[in-house]
Amino acid sequence: AVPSGRRDGTISRASEAAENLPMATSNVTVLRENFARKRLSLEEMVTLSGAHSIGGSHCSNFVHRLYSFNSKYSQDPSLDPAYANYLRSQCPRISPSASTGPNQVVSFDPTTPDRLDNHYYKNLEKHKGLLFSDQVLWTTPSTRKMVKNNADNENLWARKFAAAMVRMGSIELLTGTRGEIRKNCHFVNF
Repeated sequence: AVPSGRRDGTISRASEAAENLPMATSNVTVLRENFARKRLSLEEMVTLSGAHSIGGSHCSNFVHRLYSFNSKYSQDPSLDPAYANYLRSQCPRISPSASTGPNQVVSFDPTTPDRLDNHYYKNLEKHKGLLFSDQVLWTTPSTRKMVKNNADNENLWARKFAAAMVRMGSIELLTGTRGEIRKNCHFVNF
């Protein structure tokens, strides 16, 4: 059961969305702080990250992991080498001096990209997290056990995910005359 009738704002700003969404390059400390600002726990953050079981990301969000990770490694060492080769085939360099590929979208989940399931976590165990902010959940001790538990028990993860989504839906609720219940969620009412 999901509460309905949440009021939406009447103004949208891209800058506000960017301020509230974690970056693809975030480490666990930054992710934890970002979710804590919304009063979500570390466990809820790891659970909600499972939404990356569906959808995808533009090459520009992860291509640095393939060609210019840092001064010691050209490729992120936390990436499975075969998966990195696949990602390079999807996001090739456009010139020797460029470090970005085409702005193509690659699925977050290479195994079941159209199904909301716990394969996201199983992929992290295999070093197949598309974004740095995904893979870091496996490589960081404070979140690794949570990833393992979600990988091992899909039903438990699904229950936690549903509860965390409902909780996330109650963040910064608009009440009274603030905002509106939209007739079409894509547009402000006229």
